[in-house]
Amino acid sequence: MRLLGKQFEGAHTVERITVHLSALPEHVRRVAIAINRDVDTDLTCDSLPHASLLMDCTPAAAWEIEPPADPNIRAMVVAELHRHTVDGQPVWKLRAIGQG
Repeated sequence: MRLLGKQFEGAHTVERITVHLSALPEHVRRVAIAINRDVDTDLTCDSLPHASLLMDCTPAAAWEIEPPADPNIRAMVVAELHRHTVDGQPVWKLRAIGQG
């Protein structure tokens, strides 16, 4: 996993990570995807108008979430990826969570 840092795209600030699921050790069965308070600006989840989770996979998938407009939420688990085995092959499944 690698945090790619902040990038500016027009009027939006975008933060990206990359995860190579096939490179994770076999004992890793779950990966939690979370957002949290921006330490540079002290903005909480209520100041985030939208967030998107883009999965570069086959088939490609994208989800858009709307964090609750609650200034007390400083962190939120957005989703979890779970490793399963199907016909002897690893398969990752996404479960939406959206809990602060």
